[in-house]
Amino acid sequence: MKINNIMDIRRLFSKIKNPVIGIGVTAFNRLGPENFVKNYRIICLKNSREIAYIERNVDVFCLGKSEKTEGMRKNSMTVLESRKVKKTINAIKGEKYLLFYRLDKEIEKICRQNSWNIIGNPSSVWLEDKIFFRNMLKKCKLKRIPGKVENTDRLDYGRLKEKYGKFVIQLKRESGGKGTFFISSEVDFDKAMKNIRYKKEKRALVAKFIEGPSPSITGCVTRHGILCTGLQYQITDIPECVSPKKGSGAFAGHDWTGSDDFSEKVKRQAYQYAEKIGKYLKRIGYKGIFGLDMVLDRNEEQLYAVECNPRLLGSFPPLTMSQIMNSEIPVIAFHILEFMDIEYEIDLETINRMLKKPKLGAQLILHNTSGCNARNRGEIMAGVYELMNGKLEFKRSGYDLKDLKTHEEFIISDGVPFRNTLFRENERVLRLLTLHPVLDKKTWKLNHWAGERVNAVKKALNFEKLA
Repeated sequence: MKINNIMDIRRLFSKIKNPVIGIGVTAFNRLGPENFVKNYRIICLKNSREIAYIERNVDVFCLGKSEKTEGMRKNSMTVLESRKVKKTINAIKGEKYLLFYRLDKEIEKICRQNSWNIIGNPSSVWLEDKIFFRNMLKKCKLKRIPGKVENTDRLDYGRLKEKYGKFVIQLKRESGGKGTFFISSEVDFDKAMKNIRYKKEKRALVAKFIEGPSPSITGCVTRHGILCTGLQYQITDIPECVSPKKGSGAFAGHDWTGSDDFSEKVKRQAYQYAEKIGKYLKRIGYKGIFGLDMVLDRNEEQLYAVECNPRLLGSFPPLTMSQIMNSEIPVIAFHILEFMDIEYEIDLETINRMLKKPKLGAQLILHNTSGCNARNRGEIMAGVYELMNGKLEFKRSGYDLKDLKTHEEFIISDGVPFRNTLFRENERVLRLLTLHPVLDKKTWKLNHWAGERVNAVKKALNFEKLA
């Protein structure tokens, strides 16, 4: 079947009877496929206040509704280890296909034991290795940030400062900012080295620090070639959302609204990175979604890829929501098609033009920034809000970007906690979604509009630190 638009995708999936099951910590995390997969359902760990809204449109089994999940590891493995979950999945008729954020050996083992199919590549930690990725860039003949791999016991602040000025140290396999250190002083260097010695890392990537925004791009390896979206602003190191203790480059969200203002020169570089790296991944047997984190030297208009994420990404599901609003075929649809081995045809150039259209939407991911374990002594409903005279005003239910009617509204969703929920230090709390831009394009920090709303939400939750 030839796929040209979202209706074609829906018609194709309507013929497929096998169920697709999204597995996640929260129900919100696995949203998206319900827009085109008729037999889609979600199984999640945490019970949270937005589930009542999501259940109106998607079949959700939430372990946290029947079992106490506080203190459990918050990952997909915890979900699969539950006897109730196994029983629930096995009771579903048809050949099951399970969709995860990322895989590991234990998840793969449980799926094999139960004869469940996996939508995702076998666990490939080595693909997230920063050193491997730097070598991949060389093999693909793509430009790399000036730097080199060094033995950690030979790192010297004076030598590196003289060579690079401000510089970055990256550990091989840490993600989300936990293994990245921006070094602008000897104090920064000493803190980084303490962390490196604690983790017993013998080698690290040392590179020049590039001053500028951190865009990212989503690619998808298909049997017909490489698909990719347009560039999106990635939001990092926002103290209102994520603790500085987590590391440098700590992820806190995305801003699609206004991201089309990148120059054509920069866009071409991004598409070249996605195309060449995608083709490399295809040669080694990879298929489906991958993400590239980048940094832009604005003065030189030079884009550099700094990291490959071979899995689903933190941009989901809001990226899918924005694509649906844009009448695009969601890129996650092609990801699922590849792993379900369904026959389809596309015009690659036409679909890529569609995926690169300008988009609306932004997301901010709020973490426990108290510096220690904490409980929320306050409670708020999930749904659509406005800020009126500095206070949150609930407008109506909702969890999807399409539920917003104006740019002044925003959504509180994804794990919205009940009163007195325990959050560990730096643990994710919830997401804010909006059509309003949230990033100040001069400082790369939250703009005033977004900062006011984040602070109002945190005030309403009223976190109390625990000794």
